[in-house]
Amino acid sequence: MSTQVLAALISGVVAIFVAGGSAILTWAQIRRERNKWQIEVKMTYATELHKTRLSSYPEVFRILSELSHGGGNQVTAEKAGNVAERLNSWFYSAGGMCADATTRGAILGLRKSCERWGRTGLIPDELYGFRNIAIAFLRRDLDVGDLNESYDFDEDSTLLGRLRRDLATMDSKKGQKLGSRRFFGKWG
Repeated sequence: MSTQVLAALISGVVAIFVAGGSAILTWAQIRRERNKWQIEVKMTYATELHKTRLSSYPEVFRILSELSHGGGNQVTAEKAGNVAERLNSWFYSAGGMCADATTRGAILGLRKSCERWGRTGLIPDELYGFRNIAIAFLRRDLDVGDLNESYDFDEDSTLLGRLRRDLATMDSKKGQKLGSRRFFGKWG
């Protein structure tokens, strides 16, 4: 084989390897850019969803406040019917569109319970259960609360009280005394 043919073959093989390497690097760059774009789109979507929830959820909390006995006003069947109508309007607004499926389900259950109360005059057993679940899910959608959040205001509801309880549990399980003074100083 002549040196010219051999040189042409070698340069051809090198060109194929260079072209293949360039194609692989270009493909990898395209994948990185695509992944970056997808992440940016998802982040933008999540941000806009959160903004929409922040602007529309206060209205549903105002509606739900009418079912509160803490406001000094008595909750009546007429008010419950009004709450059902307002929840229906909210349900078909931006708030209802951007709410999570479980949140929409809780709001829908509450709306049906309020409608029933307004129509029959009898408080449905599940009304306040739906209200509490709706509030918990609305808070979860906004990332401002935990579904296991306690409303018990005794000593264990504070962080310090929980820490003391957890340390006492650890003491009893391990069989060794960690001592509250060691962790809490003069406050233990």
